[in-house]
Amino acid sequence: MQLSTQLGILLRSCAVGASIATFTLTLALCADLGTRWLFSRSLPGMIELSETMLTTIIFLSIGYVGFRRSHIKVSLFTRTLPSRARSYMRAFAETISALFLLWMLYATGIRAIRSFNTGEYKFGLLEWPVWPARWILTFGVTLAALAAI
Repeated sequence: MQLSTQLGILLRSCAVGASIATFTLTLALCADLGTRWLFSRSLPGMIELSETMLTTIIFLSIGYVGFRRSHIKVSLFTRTLPSRARSYMRAFAETISALFLLWMLYATGIRAIRSFNTGEYKFGLLEWPVWPARWILTFGVTLAALAAI
């Protein structure tokens, strides 16, 4: 099996995971809405859960979007250019994107390691571990960088 096919399968699996996280977050928010309506109180930890789930949803799906080249495109300027100029612009943009994602991978990886080693928690109504979200972010950026390369 080719490497791009294997990467595509992994990215598709992550996109399914992001969809499941979206559904889970929707159910949790509906439950929170119900408890607010019935008891005038929110469920404890909903803000923390929402932050972690949104990180999961965004960064597990971003690599798949890049792999399929499904990002939003504005072609108002580029469609008037000759095909060779468009090719150069696309190559330049993809190079810049890959370099940015590699830098982001380094930065998020360092932060995730530090967060895990120190046992970083967010203190609110609940003590919520931050390091799992940081590792999910690093994993998602890794996949996006692989898709961009």
